[in-house]
Amino acid sequence: MPVNLISTEFKSCSVFPGLAKYESIYYKGVVSLHFQKFLGMASGLENILILSTVIRRDEVLMWEGTKDLLGRAIKDAAARARGIYTFELLAFNALNELNTFNYKELAQVLVNSSLRLHPGCEMLIRYSSMYGILRKMVDEPWGKINFTTAVEILSEETGSIYALIGRALRMIEGTNLPVAVIINDLSAVPLYNPHSDEQLAILNKLIAKHQKKTVIAPRECWVEGIRIMGLQPIDIN
Repeated sequence: MPVNLISTEFKSCSVFPGLAKYESIYYKGVVSLHFQKFLGMASGLENILILSTVIRRDEVLMWEGTKDLLGRAIKDAAARARGIYTFELLAFNALNELNTFNYKELAQVLVNSSLRLHPGCEMLIRYSSMYGILRKMVDEPWGKINFTTAVEILSEETGSIYALIGRALRMIEGTNLPVAVIINDLSAVPLYNPHSDEQLAILNKLIAKHQKKTVIAPRECWVEGIRIMGLQPIDIN
């Protein structure tokens, strides 16, 4: 069964702003290539949360190193697990942990957790700043863990992050539920610069473009915990 992330340690994850307002959040998986979808319940109303984790193209080697470390932990855990599992990475502040990350400790956490799962069940796995969903598919006398990440590699062009936000907003056009687009930037040098006049101009054009459309429910966007966009429904009466 899906796990309500609000009842887990996920509340301490800094990637998601405003978690206190949600009574429940359920992870729904990867959608439309490199976006991850969550469904949250707030004040009795369902909300859609779209997460995109990004990194600068010139820092991609850091991300590749991170995947290698996580992959070693997954491989180690799979050798000692029983059954077929999926593990989907939700968040990891790799920049601050590459020198201290112990893949053997994470592997042991995964093995211990796998023993508590029945087919069709999942749980949140937390190791330091890393959060992921471990899901058991079927019982087997041997172990296999399919590892999934969703990281978008962006160019250093000024408008790249806003083009990504535009893609997310187009993806949910017509949805009659409130939507929050959340950008998690793994880059050492953030792509979002609130002091850039050029970025501000691009952001204002993006806001104007999407506000002109008939927004039937609120849309907002957060980048690194900063709310940079809030679109309210248009009164067309």
